Amino acid sequence: GSDHDAKPFEEGEKAKVRFGLKADRPNLGLVQFDGNGSMVFPKIDKVRTLVCVVERGEKCPTHTTFIGNSTSGKTWGYHGNHRIRQYGLKSIYDGIQRRDGESIKFNQGGSFLKQLQITVLVTKAQVTADWLGLRKDGAGNRYFIGNYAEIMIYDRPLAEAEILSIEKYLGDKWGIAIKHDGTGSAGRLPWVETNEPVALNKAGPVSDKKQASSKVV
Repeated sequence: GSDHDAKPFEEGEKAKVRFGLKADRPNLGLVQFDGNGSMVFPKIDKVRTLVCVVERGEKCPTHTTFIGNSTSGKTWGYHGNHRIRQYGLKSIYDGIQRRDGESIKFNQGGSFLKQLQITVLVTKAQVTADWLGLRKDGAGNRYFIGNYAEIMIYDRPLAEAEILSIEKYLGDKWGIAIKHDGTGSAGRLPWVETNEPVALNKAGPVSDKKQASSKVV
């Protein structure tokens, strides 16, 4: 996969990095959206797997979304009745949907928790994303309220072993209980397509196995 020129998050006026929000991980910062702003990142046209560690705020509007497409509010749908995702493209709903290590229907009422959760979506076709914390519709701007811990975007569908490895890695990192032991043959994140050992980077430990490349946005 390509790295899409991803860059580390930089604080803006409407989204702040806060530390100490998760008591058992005080040194890990969360990106906090307060319902007054959003963040644009370089457009990715080939989203096939989306992994998010995110929590909704108590007063998060139901018609917003934590990730979206700035050109169409219909692409990713929204959080109606505190769902992880409702409506949106068919390619999203025909794909794999998981939360905290088990399969779940994103359009299940109350599926979007008020605590950090690991969500995994593998789409059936390429989807475009370039926006965090905002959905536009006929009523105007709908801003997200909640916290982002980590987002990973891949331009290919991940295999089961890779998904298990990601969920285990993120569960350990953020102190989130998952429904399995992370057993899989993919090794630890991040994966880099190479036959040679590679250096550590900010995303986490590296395996020296030949593995698929990842992208963190």
